[in-house]
Amino acid sequence: FILTILAAPGDSKAGVHIMILELLELLSVESSFPRHLLSLGGLQILMSQLEATSSPSLNLLSILANISRDAYARRFLLSSGWLHRIPSLLSPPLVPLEALALEDAGARQAQVQAQVVVKILEMVANMAISEAAKPQLVSLLPFLVQALKEGSSDASSHSARAIAALSFHEGNREAIRQAGGIDALAHLLRNPPSSSSSSPSSSLMSNVVWAVEALSANDH
Repeated sequence: FILTILAAPGDSKAGVHIMILELLELLSVESSFPRHLLSLGGLQILMSQLEATSSPSLNLLSILANISRDAYARRFLLSSGWLHRIPSLLSPPLVPLEALALEDAGARQAQVQAQVVVKILEMVANMAISEAAKPQLVSLLPFLVQALKEGSSDASSHSARAIAALSFHEGNREAIRQAGGIDALAHLLRNPPSSSSSSPSSSLMSNVVWAVEALSANDH
């Protein structure tokens, strides 16, 4: 029923659509959710929402990031052709972390944009697991390297994980080098952010180490 409402067009339903997306975001963390969503045609509806706007909501991107952990959902997302949208969604410049400390409307907008970037990069990292997606995602290497250099710990962590997965495709390794991926990873290894074991920075360094090891192993 709620998917039917979400599929219905009309500005008058915008508030209801937001509430539905918030509910679906909460449900999307459950492991069984992607299969249920697929069986009900809900993923098609979400993809229609994504295609209908140049600035998708953070809720929608969070749902897609969560369900992209599922292999069946990844296959659907890949077949839907949504990968072509990613460069346009990542085109706004990444927000320097210092900007997020400013207490004004612009800082709030910057913070939301930073969260949007994190969710998109999380989707990319999840999709990079798929062998069929690896050749298509190589075009995103400039964005991944930029996130390693300038993004938040979460953005950099997802980027490192994506680069590691992409390196398992032989044709991507030279592209990773040419995009500056190895230099960016090496810089993070030499200059790790100060962190505790429970902080996002710990996850970042784990993924950086994995990416370096994957690139080294796949060179032989």
